[in-house]
Amino acid sequence: MLPVMHIVVIQFDADKDLGLLKQPLLDLGCDVDVRLAPGEPISLDGVDGLIVLGGLANPDDDDPAVAVAQAACAEALVRPIPVLGICLGAELLAVAAGAEAPRCEAEFGFRTVRLEPAAGDDPLLRDLPVTFPVFEAHGYTWEPPAGSTVLAHTELTRQAFHLPPMAWGVQFHFEADEATLRHLAGSEPTASVFTAHGVDLEEFVARSGDVTAAWVEGATAIARGFTGVIANTNARR
Repeated sequence: MLPVMHIVVIQFDADKDLGLLKQPLLDLGCDVDVRLAPGEPISLDGVDGLIVLGGLANPDDDDPAVAVAQAACAEALVRPIPVLGICLGAELLAVAAGAEAPRCEAEFGFRTVRLEPAAGDDPLLRDLPVTFPVFEAHGYTWEPPAGSTVLAHTELTRQAFHLPPMAWGVQFHFEADEATLRHLAGSEPTASVFTAHGVDLEEFVARSGDVTAAWVEGATAIARGFTGVIANTNARR
């Protein structure tokens, strides 16, 4: 039996969880330790991997959980242990690596992402299609950290990077499941934010099932790639 992989997950908001990532991680032998809006530093002693999710906060907010998450990303880079940042998590990972996370033209709703050629050899993204629709919800972006490779983009912004040896930032919400998207479209403040950025809520809800169903396999592939990196890292130690 393979050793259990201990993964810490930083979750900013109660209604924005691992979604489609949770079951694949469990199936792949992970012990998933979720820290909801942490206000105190997180020790990464004995931790095999770190995942930082998205949230309503921005990367420059004076918020304890934002500071904790950025510090955890910085520690993961130094140790190093595998780290995956999603949306806000990707922005904080970039900042922890010495890059900027500035405001950008906002992207909300379903957008088309295109992979860069470099993604074809990437452990996390190589099994994804070259182009795909996916949920976006951000008004900030990131500059590529020094030494990183950009792996994906939309028409407006960069969407994924790999910072060797084992850090990934992904702007798009491949993890969001249908229940989460329906909830966000039907509750505040997210429904008003979506509408303000041109999202047709009725159309968004109607498409959410098909888009997220198509991402079950993709989220599993990303989970498999991430845990594979963890297993290879642990085997070398």
